[in-house]
Amino acid sequence: MARPGVLISDLDGTLLGDPAALGRFAAVMASWPGRPRLVYATGRTARSVWYEVDHGGLPPPDAIITDVGTAIAGSDREPWPEWPTVRATWDVTMVRAALLDLPALALQPEVAQTPWKVSYHAPGMDRAALLRAARTLRRAGIRGRLIYSSCRDLDVLPRGVGKGPAARYVLARWGIEPGDAVTAGDTGNDRDLLRTGGVGIVVGNAHPELAALRSRAGNRIIRVTSGHADGVLEGLSLVAPGWS
Repeated sequence: MARPGVLISDLDGTLLGDPAALGRFAAVMASWPGRPRLVYATGRTARSVWYEVDHGGLPPPDAIITDVGTAIAGSDREPWPEWPTVRATWDVTMVRAALLDLPALALQPEVAQTPWKVSYHAPGMDRAALLRAARTLRRAGIRGRLIYSSCRDLDVLPRGVGKGPAARYVLARWGIEPGDAVTAGDTGNDRDLLRTGGVGIVVGNAHPELAALRSRAGNRIIRVTSGHADGVLEGLSLVAPGWS
């Protein structure tokens, strides 16, 4: 890859978490001639992301993917109302009712909930508990997907929605091939994002739940030793030598 066309990165634990590293990343983005388009893909709300751009040192992005891939906005901060494209048979009240009696789950505060996702605190869920939740949704006729990350957070989304599908939608809208995109992340909710581009960067401080993630046809997974934003920079230097 001579030069990536787009960098799509998670925020918390990836670009955010080490202010000095973020400063180095921002300096590179500001000085890189013809830098790739920049997209943030995060579980945060759009308001929280724009606050970090305005006050926290995040470089201004070309688009943001928020709420675990259930919303997209452009650089003008206006939402893309056509996303998500899945419209039928999704009702968060049905999801809440179906999972109400599962003891491992506790709803996160309402600020974390959207019409397209239900978010739970679920510390220490094992595979059996996740399978039980998935079966419960199927029995209720709900076509949802479970995204578990950091051994504590469970998000329930419609099928076909998430960071990866949202990233592919952004690339298609811009007319950019997935192979020209580099992605970066650190936890389980970045798994499909890291599978989206030509290269996925797993930063050095990544959670062990990404340990099993491997390269496959058209998608190279690279693991770097540096953490947070320094890890993203290290990955970029490996992907496109001489990029700086």
